[in-house]
Amino acid sequence: MFCNFRNLAVIAICLSLSACAATIKIDSQKDVNYSKTLKRIFVLNDVAADFDQDFNTPFETKMNDIANSCQVQLMFYHSSALSLQDNSLEEMKTFGADGVMIIKHEYGTKSATLTWEATYDARVVDADSKKVIWRAKTTFKRTGTLYQALNKQAEAFAIRITNKLKEDKVFVGCPLIADQAEGAAKP
Repeated sequence: MFCNFRNLAVIAICLSLSACAATIKIDSQKDVNYSKTLKRIFVLNDVAADFDQDFNTPFETKMNDIANSCQVQLMFYHSSALSLQDNSLEEMKTFGADGVMIIKHEYGTKSATLTWEATYDARVVDADSKKVIWRAKTTFKRTGTLYQALNKQAEAFAIRITNKLKEDKVFVGCPLIADQAEGAAKP
């Protein structure tokens, strides 16, 4: 009897820990003829529109930390869909961006108060040529209970996106990071 209870307890713990893992899928493509190394990327981030700051802040912090380790500076910019003033161009010029990353919401699944799944079109544009040099379709699926480890899921999302940027040679000279979304290291 004690052995069965212990086995059930171990299974319950494993299931609760796995509920923290986010489901993240990313498909991407890079322009094979593009060889410039971007060092200053202005990021128009639409993730904040779907998830609150409990998600967006750790997402941007982790993404920024990883980019810095790759010798890339990021500047995040947010604009409300109803904003009457958009000074993103001025901000981008002041920052001296050589690239622009746009993370734009495409569609998702929401309950009355929470976004459970969101799909984004992410692209990197060369600031000089205005040419799209990298594009990805990424889906983030929130898992677990209402607010269970949301900051960790946000960090896993940032790791997965930056790992894809590294694999596709947009970020160069830095190693892939262990993938927290599934608890396994990527090669």
